Amino acid sequence: MRINSILLFMLLVFIGLSCSCSWDLAERDWDASGGNITVIDCDPGSHLIQINFMDLGSNYIEVGMIIESLDSLQVNEVVLGPTENSSNFSYAVQKSSHELCVPYQVRGVAYEEDGTQFISEPSCVFNPDPSETWEQLTNLPTAGLANAVATYTDNISEGSRIFVGTGRESTDTTIIYTRKMWAYNLRTAQWSNVPDFPGQARESGVAFVAGGMLYVGLGVTGTNFHRDFFAYSLSANGTWEAGPDFPATGRSNPVTFTLNNSVYVGLGFDGSTNTADFYTFNPTGQWVAAPTFPGSARSAAFSFVIGNRAFVGGGSLGEQDFYSLDTFGNWTELNSLPFSQTAGLSSFTIDEIAYVVNGFSANSLIWKYDLETDTWTEATIPFPSRYSSVAAASKCEAVIIGGLNEDELLFNEVWQFSP
Repeated sequence: MRINSILLFMLLVFIGLSCSCSWDLAERDWDASGGNITVIDCDPGSHLIQINFMDLGSNYIEVGMIIESLDSLQVNEVVLGPTENSSNFSYAVQKSSHELCVPYQVRGVAYEEDGTQFISEPSCVFNPDPSETWEQLTNLPTAGLANAVATYTDNISEGSRIFVGTGRESTDTTIIYTRKMWAYNLRTAQWSNVPDFPGQARESGVAFVAGGMLYVGLGVTGTNFHRDFFAYSLSANGTWEAGPDFPATGRSNPVTFTLNNSVYVGLGFDGSTNTADFYTFNPTGQWVAAPTFPGSARSAAFSFVIGNRAFVGGGSLGEQDFYSLDTFGNWTELNSLPFSQTAGLSSFTIDEIAYVVNGFSANSLIWKYDLETDTWTEATIPFPSRYSSVAAASKCEAVIIGGLNEDELLFNEVWQFSP
């Protein structure tokens, strides 16, 4: 489909969350004259821009935008879609995964069939907020949720999403185990329902993404410790299917992380004892034994990944030892944690910096880990203390979801953290 003459394409873009890609701009074939593509109404504060595409003629088959760091070392190119025959239309983007974590500019772009790109002059400079800020987002569409699972999925075309569900849900009259699942679209800032988890309602399981599928499994219902997994397709009309069972005992409060494209799952309480084993998963349905955790067996630990190393620490007994795992399967003990309330912490990584927050002791602190010095610093959080919340992060921001307090009151709040 092509643009006929005098087509005005109005694009309103509100750019909010993560991406960092790197391309060699010197090798790109483009026309930078910008004649009939202009960026106007640039607002560095709200990250709202308007891109006008006018009078492009019939040679251009698609339009898009390019997000480029000021040093040109990071570029994220987004194809917004094919042009429409003689149709004026608008395209809105909110809270997308387009933004870079460094100062950047935006250009409009049109594409010819032969690959030639016609590009506008750059927008004003957008500067990610350098201060650590918190913002309350739209609440979960339920009265409260704790001991749930959550994970982030990157999707430029439809909006990156955070999936959250299962766990302990608050209803009008009681607290129950739930099978409900939801997705929060970071572009539209809206919640949507996901088909219910098909396994038994449960809490304290894990979730991860592999091969275009969302996997949810493990966890506990009363005294029943699960080892099953189910997989949800991340396509437009996603459905659930049975996944491969975990190859060891069922368990609650395990940890999971993805290192060098391999998903690791391990630790947890299996109903009679804490565990120290780890397994890796691949989308073909294979579970493979991984190097055993070198510390004591434990549950309710935390984990995160920085670069090519994973980090695991804490636990339900207040363990303060802390370890890293490299891509060759080697565990290394690091400096002990400087805090004693280490059970059930939520953890995430943003732009190669790791954070842990909340925990079973209803913490009101967030701890930041410095990899270069192997040290931690602390700061307070702006909301009431809680535990059993979940966290998920894009490359530039994170969200903390739900939790409960020491009076067993469940929260449905969603808080966004920007470092």
